Amino acid sequence: MLYGEIGDHGPLDYALDQEPWIWIRCLSFKFHDSNIGGWPQLKGASMKMKIRFVAWLLVFALAQPGFGQDSAGEFNQAFQKAIGAKDFDEALKLIEQDTAAPLGMKINRRAQIASFLMQANRKDEAMVQFEKAAGDAIQAAQEGKISNQEMQGTVMLATAMTRTIDAKKSSAWVSRAVEIVQSKLTDTELTPDHRILIDLLRMKMQFAETSQAESHKATLSECIAKCEELFSKQSTNPPKAATMLGIWGVQLQIADAQQSEETYSKATKLAESMIRETANANLVSNYLAIVSSYIGKSARNAPDTASVALDSAKSFLKSINSEDKNVNQVIEGFLKNSKNIERTIEGAKRLLTMVGKPAPAIDPMEWINGEPLSKLSDIEGRVVLIDFWAVWCGPCVATFPHLKHLDAEYSKQGLTILGVTRQYNMRWDDDKDTYTRSDTPVELSDEMQMLEKFFAKHELTHRTMVTPEKSEMQSQYAVTGIPHAVLIDKKGIVRLVKVGSGSQNAEEIESTIKQLLAE
Repeated sequence: MLYGEIGDHGPLDYALDQEPWIWIRCLSFKFHDSNIGGWPQLKGASMKMKIRFVAWLLVFALAQPGFGQDSAGEFNQAFQKAIGAKDFDEALKLIEQDTAAPLGMKINRRAQIASFLMQANRKDEAMVQFEKAAGDAIQAAQEGKISNQEMQGTVMLATAMTRTIDAKKSSAWVSRAVEIVQSKLTDTELTPDHRILIDLLRMKMQFAETSQAESHKATLSECIAKCEELFSKQSTNPPKAATMLGIWGVQLQIADAQQSEETYSKATKLAESMIRETANANLVSNYLAIVSSYIGKSARNAPDTASVALDSAKSFLKSINSEDKNVNQVIEGFLKNSKNIERTIEGAKRLLTMVGKPAPAIDPMEWINGEPLSKLSDIEGRVVLIDFWAVWCGPCVATFPHLKHLDAEYSKQGLTILGVTRQYNMRWDDDKDTYTRSDTPVELSDEMQMLEKFFAKHELTHRTMVTPEKSEMQSQYAVTGIPHAVLIDKKGIVRLVKVGSGSQNAEEIESTIKQLLAE
């Protein structure tokens, strides 16, 4: 995937190509039972991409049987018309007037409008509606008026869409949802509610402050261990197995290399044995979620391991002889997209070839914060963290707290952080206090002003360069997606390359910084 307008959403592996199913799960569509919500949650995707995708998905949703219908089975035409005309104020009015609609439906409709408001860059209004939708869903689930599944869908969508606007508020929604699910959980058997809890705990860990991430991870791990204990009592039950496979899919996202291998082995062994006995689309989808999670996680650091897993999965899928068209459709989709996975793996191999070699030259055109540099040798003897990013990149923004922590903690010990971005034809909207993409060419001086205001808003203090339009720096550093972090030791040798956000990358980057500073 190229770094730029086509690939600006970051490293997309097969799991990301299947994101419609993930978002359908979050929105509590009929595919929810497929239990694949543990796949990477648009990892590497920008908020703009997420908003655009959700907007498309909601348009699709409005046309689905059973979604947005009244009790008589007829879709509210006025509501649909208002959404189509982007008259969201009218759509909100219709929600309030439709007293006959089920509560869960009204909450879903409000979340729809909030998503469209976000797409229209009306973020303050979107936040108000997401807050009401999430609050109503939490209260309704607590009172037993909607299912935990419906609450989860609303809370996860609202949190994913608003965490860059008000992280504290969106985190509180997840915490409250966790409390409600836990209060109704049984300790005698594995249930779908256990899977819902795992998904929520995973999101809670993802959005936690760096200082709290390890504690949340421990809680999630303990819950997964409890689920395994319950599953061991009913391991031949297909629905229980499907639930456990989904939970293992989440575990793969937080486990270290050894635990990932162990989890992958037992999960695929169980899934393949059950598929050989009775293949159905739900089970195959769960199997592919496991495969995709493992490959997606392994590809960046262990591409050979990922390649072996992919070849094994393809061989197994080709051996399945099913007359179920849904099963065949799922399999064909994976095999078709396996080319994308292979490209991701090949890209990862290229990244690893950088490690142990001298860092390529930098190519600054303009600088923000600190003294300008022309070459890395200007700061010889310091450990350097180069961070490729962009203002529209949600995962990049998610790394800001950690970057600020690293800068404050280690800069006096010998660490220099250098951000790297490009021109994206952006201006700053003072009224909305955010950037906006311009329909007309933006002068470099105006874009630099936008970046300065963006830095001030996010309280970023590390130096950042803007590279020329035809710069080869991104290519030389093998940037295929952002955020893309490169650690360079005191002698100018590349020692670590990481793509994407998340606690695991953050932990490895920080531990390597400590190691390099001590050398």
